[in-house]
Amino acid sequence: MEIVFLLAGCMLSFFGIVLLREQHGKGKPVHILGEVVGYIQEEKQKSNFLYPLVKFIWKGVPKYLKGSIGSIHPRFKLGHKIEVKVWAGEKLQAQIEGRALGIVAWFLIVFGVALIAVFFKNFHLSIFSLLIGFGVVGKIVYEMKKKFTNPQEMQGMKDKLGVMWSKHFSPGVLSDEELKQMTMVDPSSIAKLFEKFAVQNRRVGFALVCIGLGCSYFSFNWYQKRQAFLTTAQSAPGKVVRMETSSGSKGKTYFPVVQYRHPASAGPVEFRHSIGSSPPSYDLGEGVQVLYDQKNPMEAMIDQGMMNRGFPMLCMILSALVTFLGLRMSTKQKV
Repeated sequence: MEIVFLLAGCMLSFFGIVLLREQHGKGKPVHILGEVVGYIQEEKQKSNFLYPLVKFIWKGVPKYLKGSIGSIHPRFKLGHKIEVKVWAGEKLQAQIEGRALGIVAWFLIVFGVALIAVFFKNFHLSIFSLLIGFGVVGKIVYEMKKKFTNPQEMQGMKDKLGVMWSKHFSPGVLSDEELKQMTMVDPSSIAKLFEKFAVQNRRVGFALVCIGLGCSYFSFNWYQKRQAFLTTAQSAPGKVVRMETSSGSKGKTYFPVVQYRHPASAGPVEFRHSIGSSPPSYDLGEGVQVLYDQKNPMEAMIDQGMMNRGFPMLCMILSALVTFLGLRMSTKQKV
């Protein structure tokens, strides 16, 4: 079912591009210094999310903007000065989270492209796989057409998506009537929440630093061992003879068992590849290239090209990111 990687990758990349276009397609904004004057509380998924309320002056008139990104704890102290980007048009639009949305947009694009790359790397072209792929796509298209056969329903869905998009990614300036309907958080509660989450952030940050350093140590050792193995490894043709499974909370993971001939062994040698996947990345009977140790027949792996070193390097990068995030949470003071 590699087609899922292609579909998910295309969707994520599309949303990322739309977000970037939304950020840069409104024209040149006017930069104004605003001030956080309060927090708006909204209940979502049984949690209270806090959105900063920012006041800024536009042509001598006070205007109010609700931040488009909420969190369970306040991000800024009351009175904090923050830059506001304002677009003048038929409807005055403003935004304070341009950088955050830009990061999200690029993350979606990069992650989507990575999924597409995984699809093209692992997709095994055959009549069976093509039929499955076309079947999945056809089923999705059929279900969408069946659900939105009524033009009024389709227009209603478009209107809902438009409202949701405008609310979260293209927020307008609040009118006096909208401002009155908002649930404001008591200022004294904001101060207490800052103290509470500052302590929690330090604890979580310390834990992340420990986890990140530990993972960095093991991933670096993994990379060194892999590098030493690849330096002296020999290559030979092999074949996937069966799959071994490992059950977990998210289902089964399939590990290919490969058979090849080692010069020092009288018969064929079998080994289990160390990296599994769900669904399986290899078919039974599929021919693969094997890298093996001349002295130890069981020390072998499937040759995956750049990914031979890529997996350990990816673990090191992720470990470094976790460590960096932990340091930021431990040392950064809320503004």
